[in-house]
Amino acid sequence: MSAVVGQLPQNLQVHPAKRARPGPVAGHDGIELARGWERQLDTRYAAIFYRPTLTRAAYRAWLTENKVRYVALPDAPLDKAGAMEGALIARGLPYLRELWHSEHWRVYRFIG
Repeated sequence: MSAVVGQLPQNLQVHPAKRARPGPVAGHDGIELARGWERQLDTRYAAIFYRPTLTRAAYRAWLTENKVRYVALPDAPLDKAGAMEGALIARGLPYLRELWHSEHWRVYRFIG
């Protein structure tokens, strides 16, 4: 995983989101993770990804509600909770614009 992360832009930092308050992690510039950091939090705050289906509209609503600005998608195999999201993104979504990519990652900007 560190080899893949090493290919992200050098100025990009990723931090687990602090659910108690919005905004960047104190003392750091970068991107907070909205999901996927800890499974127990993911199932609570991102239950949409554990349902049998995921629609474009539901995904857009979740991104909006959680004030997500960027979505990162690796080329690595995704777990069950990420597979539907990955498939939606791969088919193309009008509200995600590819911002950057490398051999192993694609980063999209959510444009609402």
